[in-house]
Amino acid sequence: MSPTQMQTLAKDPVWQALIQAQANTPRISDPTFLLSAEDFSSLNELSKTIELLTMQPSAACRFPARKRYIERQLTISLSNFSMSDCVGYTEFSTLAPADKIYLVYTSENLTQASSMMGHVMLKIEGTNNKANAVSHAVSFFTELDSINAAKILWESLFIGKQSFFKVSPYQEHIDQYLNAEQRNVWEYQLDFNPEQLQLIHAHLWELKNATIPYFFHTYNCATLTQLLLAIGQPTMSPEPNAWVTPLDVVKSAQANKLISTTTVIAANKWKIRMLQDAHSLRNNPIPDPKIDSRNLANLASRHAESQFLSLKLLESFYLYQLQNGAIDRTTFNDNKGILKAFGQDQNLEQFDIDLSAYKQPIAAPNDSQFSVGMRQIDSENWFQIHYMPASRRLEDDNRQFFSESALELSSLSLLVSAQNTKIELEEWSLYAMRSLVPYEPFTGGVSSQLRIGVQQHVNPYLQRALALDIYSGIGLAVKLSHDLLLYSQMNVGLGFSEGHGYIYTRPEVGLMFYQIFDMKTLVSFSITDNQRQGDQVIKSLALTHSIYTQQNISLHGTFEKKWTNLNEQQSFGLYFKYLY
Repeated sequence: MSPTQMQTLAKDPVWQALIQAQANTPRISDPTFLLSAEDFSSLNELSKTIELLTMQPSAACRFPARKRYIERQLTISLSNFSMSDCVGYTEFSTLAPADKIYLVYTSENLTQASSMMGHVMLKIEGTNNKANAVSHAVSFFTELDSINAAKILWESLFIGKQSFFKVSPYQEHIDQYLNAEQRNVWEYQLDFNPEQLQLIHAHLWELKNATIPYFFHTYNCATLTQLLLAIGQPTMSPEPNAWVTPLDVVKSAQANKLISTTTVIAANKWKIRMLQDAHSLRNNPIPDPKIDSRNLANLASRHAESQFLSLKLLESFYLYQLQNGAIDRTTFNDNKGILKAFGQDQNLEQFDIDLSAYKQPIAAPNDSQFSVGMRQIDSENWFQIHYMPASRRLEDDNRQFFSESALELSSLSLLVSAQNTKIELEEWSLYAMRSLVPYEPFTGGVSSQLRIGVQQHVNPYLQRALALDIYSGIGLAVKLSHDLLLYSQMNVGLGFSEGHGYIYTRPEVGLMFYQIFDMKTLVSFSITDNQRQGDQVIKSLALTHSIYTQQNISLHGTFEKKWTNLNEQQSFGLYFKYLY
């Protein structure tokens, strides 16, 4: 083979994906996986791989994908070694075949805002050596094994956490996500040809013993999954050091026309809320969860569509109760039988529910954003710059998610004076989350908030100063209508500024509503006590109005008034946001 052939193949994005490299930078440094770990280049790795497979033919059992790819691309035979002699790889191929590959997206957790970005993995499906249909999950993850949030963030952002790469029975994952965590699952069948399927499948074996550090922002479940898919579709290879999210992988697969079919597997808590929304949209009363003759008679008096929605709501509720141990199997079976008989009596089998159009990850806005604009604080004018590499905010369009929520990871907000060269750090959020889960009678619902970072705190004279800040809260949200949400929350913060530490409180109430023409308004009122050890409470009234001009472009106007017995301050802002 010529040097030109070698150089061309070394630069090939499929080869880069097979060695888990981006722009000639390896993501795995384990020498059992990366032969050129001490002197890496994709060309060096290619040369050492060819040398190893030629001098030690049985090494093909470690690198079946590399052997297959090199021989096909260079039209050579590296050795006469038969892959059937690889006992472990042959067993893996027959027990966990990949006749089909699915991209699997698991939704955000309804009540845990720390899981709001969801999860992504692969599902491989085929017929095993016993002629049985089998499916396995291909998942990459880490464990949050400490209550020390600062330690977890430091490890996952800077030094790398221990990771787990597993190929395991798919049903175990489905049961965990649907039943234990009540998270929806979307399965996207991918349109790969047999050769691409074989190459991806063989690469899974190559990764099985590699030590792979997990970085939340640069090498997570989404990064690895997208690199696996790039083996079959090179244009899916992520940008070097890009913060890839689960949603990014799904959208990339769609953009590359890889998705052939979509299946939604709905969790019961999600179905309960979806069916209650359906009742609300049709102005139908929510059925009583008790099953007795009076309630069934009330249900029978409704029109057929309302009966069907109510029946499905009750079925989902009782299954949800069974999964959570609220009722036993006997009670569940009794209720299920009564509801089934009612449906047959009322001839409700003619109806069905299409879940695919209710909440769609692909239709959600992108989850990295950059905004620029102007802000006036009293009489002083500022340029405002806000960068969030992986996040969403309450002001964003959250209609494709389960609840109104916010998640900010390493987001940065700067103010640049329009009068001089002064630059001020307004806020840096290492981690911030907020979830406003509407309370409903079937499953409850608690709202929560947590923020860790640096932001501007004010004293009773409303003078600003940077403060280290840990802030959390809990509260209740209620849906007054389909597009109107009222919430209240009690928040407590720990701040450190100008050499002093302090604990402060901030009760808050707010209203959030969507309007026609893709608009949304947030209004909130809060009272802050003891911030910067001040002896005056700080009252704040804030309003944000958002216009979603396109799916990933929006315009936002803000107003905030703060006041104490000693001073008051007003600020106005207008900024343009791009989500990518």
